[in-house]
Amino acid sequence: MKVSKTKHIKITKIVDDQLGPSKQDYSSLGIHGIKPQVGFLIFDGHNKTYKGFTGQKILFLASVDDFRTFEPDDELQNLDRFNREVNVDKAVQFLNLKEPNGNCAGFNYDYCGIIIGTLKKDSKTGEWYIFVNQGQHRIAMAYLSMGKTGQIPVLVEVPDESHDEEYLLMHEARLHHVDAAVRTGQKIVDKLRSAYICHEPSAESIVSFYDSVGVNVANLLPYEKSCNSWADIVGYIDKYGEDITYRSMSAISKYCNEKTLHAKAIGGLVALGYFFEDKVAEFETLNDMDFFETVCRYAFEERPRIVKMTNLTKNSGNQKHIAWPMTLWINLVNDMIDAKSYKKKGNGNFWITKTSKVWQNYLESELQDDPLVEALNQKVEPNVI
Repeated sequence: MKVSKTKHIKITKIVDDQLGPSKQDYSSLGIHGIKPQVGFLIFDGHNKTYKGFTGQKILFLASVDDFRTFEPDDELQNLDRFNREVNVDKAVQFLNLKEPNGNCAGFNYDYCGIIIGTLKKDSKTGEWYIFVNQGQHRIAMAYLSMGKTGQIPVLVEVPDESHDEEYLLMHEARLHHVDAAVRTGQKIVDKLRSAYICHEPSAESIVSFYDSVGVNVANLLPYEKSCNSWADIVGYIDKYGEDITYRSMSAISKYCNEKTLHAKAIGGLVALGYFFEDKVAEFETLNDMDFFETVCRYAFEERPRIVKMTNLTKNSGNQKHIAWPMTLWINLVNDMIDAKSYKKKGNGNFWITKTSKVWQNYLESELQDDPLVEALNQKVEPNVI
């Protein structure tokens, strides 16, 4: 992996740049909790002896101005940047959260815990600084509350000099990934980026799958169209199979003109191919055409009213199953069969109707007693999208 030398800049500068002249003093909200003291060294960026701690971890009290993170990059173009952007508005929001006693939370050492960082040296100034692996938003909160001289507890790893930059980047990304994987506050794209950078096999596998489909994820790939809901795609692969997921996702990407592909829209077509596999094979045999490409070409290019991603996901809400978008895809296939006169078995007008045996078998086996069944029945037959 190529290390792109993404700059590290002070978190204090990021906060100042975001707030500009409107920056306020939040010290009135108070400094709470117990500040750690015993067992912590005081960090000094000009100390000449830190090299003697190579390969060790040290507990420091470090000034807010000693912490740095990746330079801001809203579009995540730097492939070695895994930390999410510092969001100062969020930091301010946390400082103002109300405690049970009605007072604002302010900055609280008890909530802060221990920041995790790596010792680095500025090649231009020769000054040591701490690169933050976990806790950059807590640093922003401390700066807003205490200024640049406020002290924060941090566990600092002093890198082994035998390790090159690529190894250190992978190691730091791994620390972030383990933290992100168990914390709900981390964005899903950040979890994937750090996992991919540190060569997590599952992350490399899903990025490789996206690459084979030709769709971008977390800006790790050079494709125009993207689908950042990679965890959903992993779920479809696990439940329905990689081949059907590939055929569905690649066909949608090929014919849909939208830049952002919705995972539920993809999942609906995947589920259709899985639960109605025999009907798909029957269509391909009778018409000598690829089912997934034919349906997607019709939906996104040939249909008088072109289908949008939102048409396929509207009203699906927080349903865990994929029945709603799958039913809308069946609706589109029925619409296509009716409009284009593709060959089908039977004398009916449509591919699948609400009275079809295959449809009723699906409802009984997958959605027994589900209150959604009646609504789905109304969506099977065409002209409702």
